[in-house]
Amino acid sequence: MKKSRFACLLCVMAISVMPKVFASINTKGLWLPKSYQKYLPQLMLAAQQAEKTERCMHVMNGGLHNQKPNEEQVVFRITCRDEDKLSYNLRYTFFIAQEKMVLSHEQKSRQRIEKEKAALKAEQEKEERLRQEREAKEKLTAEIFALAEEEARKAESQRSEKDLMNADIEDVLERLDELVGVPVDEALAWQSCLDGLKAKVRGMKSLVIEDNPRPESRVVDRVEREFDIDFQAKNPQFRDLFYRANCRVFQDGSTTIKIKARKP
Repeated sequence: MKKSRFACLLCVMAISVMPKVFASINTKGLWLPKSYQKYLPQLMLAAQQAEKTERCMHVMNGGLHNQKPNEEQVVFRITCRDEDKLSYNLRYTFFIAQEKMVLSHEQKSRQRIEKEKAALKAEQEKEERLRQEREAKEKLTAEIFALAEEEARKAESQRSEKDLMNADIEDVLERLDELVGVPVDEALAWQSCLDGLKAKVRGMKSLVIEDNPRPESRVVDRVEREFDIDFQAKNPQFRDLFYRANCRVFQDGSTTIKIKARKP
């Protein structure tokens, strides 16, 4: 009986010397069995740490977790209320030897779980969209390259080996240069430019690309196609911004896009 009274006296003393930061915590809601009253200061510390977390708006109650303390650690359960007035539990582990308190578990609400699932789904959809765009670009590149090879074979078949043997060396070199210099298909080059430009300016607001009618292309270095594409967007203050993109498509299907401001 004397030991029980002495333990209670120690608890009262421990609570009385707690700093003022615990004033907002309802100490009546913090409870431990009599045999574990010596851990009340640690329970108060766990409640303080829980109240400082972003999600916890108010500490409702706390106590010992459903497993018994051992010589190495004690596990506390703190019940909080969040901004939606929903209660949830946090689990704090106190390592006795190190005198260290660690948040070891936080119960997630249904809304939080659904929010995380929605964020994960959005991320997966984004990755899938990027994968499809990457595959479409690779397919377009392959089509452009295959078309260029087919055009080269057609041009080569129009000349017989005998004609090449009878021609002088300069004529041979000139004809070979013609075979190599098959321009990129204009329609495929335009689609590659359009896809590349949209990807590059994806973050712009109120994007309008002037593609009707389609800009005329120029053949550069015998085989490359080049387009000047005008487009406009709006800045965060909703002011109109005007740009011109120069897009060049190479025989392997790759593109380079340079964007400059232009006058309306």
